[in-house]
Amino acid sequence: EADSERTEAGMIALTMRQVLETKGKTAALVTPDRALARRVTAELGRWHIDVDDSAGRPLAETPAGVFLRLCARVITDDMAPVGLLALLKHPFAAAGMSPVAFRAQVRHLERTLLRGPRPGPGFDGLRTALTEVKPDKVRGLDQFIDCLEGVFGRFNDKGTPLKYLLKAHVDLAEALAASNEKVGASRLWAHEDGEALAGFIAELSDAADTLDDVEPWQYPALFDALLGPRAHRPRYGRHPRLHIWGLLEARLQHADVMILGSLNEGSWPPEAQASPWMSRPMLEAFGLSQ
Repeated sequence: EADSERTEAGMIALTMRQVLETKGKTAALVTPDRALARRVTAELGRWHIDVDDSAGRPLAETPAGVFLRLCARVITDDMAPVGLLALLKHPFAAAGMSPVAFRAQVRHLERTLLRGPRPGPGFDGLRTALTEVKPDKVRGLDQFIDCLEGVFGRFNDKGTPLKYLLKAHVDLAEALAASNEKVGASRLWAHEDGEALAGFIAELSDAADTLDDVEPWQYPALFDALLGPRAHRPRYGRHPRLHIWGLLEARLQHADVMILGSLNEGSWPPEAQASPWMSRPMLEAFGLSQ
């Protein structure tokens, strides 16, 4: 028995790592607990082992997904320092500059302005604060603010169509992701997670007309809710002998070492859900699963 999820994940990862010492031997973790699966994946990553997880990774937690979520938040949070720095420090952020040079300017901004009293809200407050810093130290941040101002007006109206807000959101992300060598679209949608996210954006844009107008301040939460259930599974590059399976996949496959994780009440077995129509004895009499 493990004292915590972290300890359990560490023991499982160590067991799976030990299996690799025997040539040709395979191992699989079977668990319905997605939090445990992510912890084990992270632990194996310490040995540079990319494990094959049948459930994939939440698209919202991929680099491209995180970047788009931060872009949506910074618009509606009036440039709050925490969200602003999270966006500026993201690897995709460059605002038309070299990413290395842009990151240096962000660090200078953090040290001089954002670690003390908070600047005024919105663009006016940030621009006023930037006047207190040497212009050559924050040249790229002016470009970043220009990117934001170009779409901010589209988030001020009430009851805006979702397709309109989505277009402004994507325009901002691509403008901010542009570097001195590549356009934003080439960096943002380049990898597998970017392709999957582009597909999600296209589907959402096609279905946007079926929804009522959206209050701009509600848009980030709506975007998170729609993106949250989507998962992304890499097509290749995973380890061929280590796997993480759900309960259904484990019934159909076999490994030399099978590890059953999260054998806790409420997780596995799951809590019994009461049916609003039939009691558990009635379900059993009808031969239905409970």
